[in-house]
Amino acid sequence: MAPRPQAEVELSASISPDTVSLSRLEEPLRITITAKTVSSSKPSSGIYIDARMTSLDNRGPGLYCGALRLRSVSNPENIISFAPASRFSYSTADWDPDLRKNDFHHFLVIPAVGRGDLTVTHEITGSRIFQYSRTRPSDVSPGSEYRIEITEQGLGAYWWTFEDEAEGKMFFQGMFPSEDGISGLKSEDPAFVEQRYAEGYIYSYHPYDLKYKVKEDSPAIIRFVE
Repeated sequence: MAPRPQAEVELSASISPDTVSLSRLEEPLRITITAKTVSSSKPSSGIYIDARMTSLDNRGPGLYCGALRLRSVSNPENIISFAPASRFSYSTADWDPDLRKNDFHHFLVIPAVGRGDLTVTHEITGSRIFQYSRTRPSDVSPGSEYRIEITEQGLGAYWWTFEDEAEGKMFFQGMFPSEDGISGLKSEDPAFVEQRYAEGYIYSYHPYDLKYKVKEDSPAIIRFVE
């Protein structure tokens, strides 16, 4: 039996500039997330992922869904959230079966092992930091430092496959079933699966087989100033 497709991706964050003026919150800053494949059952191939609503989704939904947050260096219980208390809903009516044709999804390629990395940048302002947080600018003292934290929501992918298997294919919702048929498509669906393959579709591998870890040895720190 062939081994299960697996891969591990390392994420890290950086910030520029690394200071935020509490009196000039309209000034821009950039949070950059870097993704690198560190191990893979197919190390020569990149990884195609649907990064929607994760830390690699820099269109807005990533921050809005809580993929990143700020945690106080001196008092870790103090957190500034980028996400509102309530979230949006969406409809899948009239969507194309090929996921790549739907704007809601956000497909990216993380390069193969040893072949570079993927970087995405969230361009925000100081005002956006506090937009949905219970912490207000007046609650933060000049000199306070917060580190950028990639949350559990910011990890993972909703759909993934290897880049060399995606060429010329359409992406279908769902995943390969596990051996016992519990996850993904059930064992009673073989005709449906066969038809989708005949049409040129492929399915996602199991999301649990794409592992993520966060590089913690050089955290990105924001320092608030007057």
